[in-house]
Amino acid sequence: MASHFLFLLYNKFFKMSIFSSIKFLYFIMQSSFIPTGNAGIPTHYLSRGTTPTSKFVYKAKMIPLEVIVRNYSAGSFCRRYGCKEGIKFEPEIVEMTFKDDKLHDPLIVEDAVVALKIADSFAVEGIHHYAKRINEVAKDFFAELGLTLIDFKVEFGIAKGHGLILADEFSQDTCRLHDANGKSVDKDIFRKGGATGEVSEVYNKLVEMLQEQQSY
Repeated sequence: MASHFLFLLYNKFFKMSIFSSIKFLYFIMQSSFIPTGNAGIPTHYLSRGTTPTSKFVYKAKMIPLEVIVRNYSAGSFCRRYGCKEGIKFEPEIVEMTFKDDKLHDPLIVEDAVVALKIADSFAVEGIHHYAKRINEVAKDFFAELGLTLIDFKVEFGIAKGHGLILADEFSQDTCRLHDANGKSVDKDIFRKGGATGEVSEVYNKLVEMLQEQQSY
């Protein structure tokens, strides 16, 4: 199965596909950069679509879980446990929340996921493994750009004939990234009251960094 990961960039009002062939995560994992087998992360991506903002993907039955990988404390983690931001986790922490708006997406332990038949134990094990592998690849990539991956969220599904697959995007809306000065280059700027212009400026800065990286 092809292993690709589409990266989309956002601003407050719309999604805009800046790239359709950048390396894994921000870069859709093309074999010219990283051989598919090396990362070992099966995803829903099949090929580019007929327009710059479309793609062909495997049909998947989504598992109603959000999988959060945390390398440092931030956001809801700090609010939940009353800790300061910036605590480094070694190894990373993998959390799961049950996707239910009425319940406000509560945290759920892996045993409960299996007991409630949200996913079987094999899928839970796979989710945990792939989440850590995504983190490993992503951290290394962003480090080359001088960025620190604080945390991110992904979702998985089951595709007929293929089993568990990553069925999500990786974007500035679904992760936290800090530059060398500890400044956010992600949606946290908007969450913390930043103006639309400030958000766009930071997002464009990352685009420029990615373009420069791809040019080498």
